[in-house]
Amino acid sequence: MPRRCVHAAECLRGLPQVFNVRRRPWVDPNAAAPERIAEVISRCPSGALSFKRIDEKTAKYFQC
Repeated sequence: MPRRCVHAAECLRGLPQVFNVRRRPWVDPNAAAPERIAEVISRCPSGALSFKRIDEKTAKYFQC
C-alpha cells in the first residue's frame, strides 16, 4: 500500500535484502526467515506492510 506509507524506512533499514525499492518486485520474501520479516513488518508505523500467518512455522506475506 504505497499510499499509506509514511516513508519511515523501518523495512529498508531492518531488512534491506528483503525490502529494496530499486528492485521490482521490491519485496523478496525468500531473502530472510519469516519470523525476521514479521518482526520488521510489525515495526511499520503506517500499517502499509502486513503479513498473514498460515501456521506456526510458515508465514505468507500478502501486502508488501
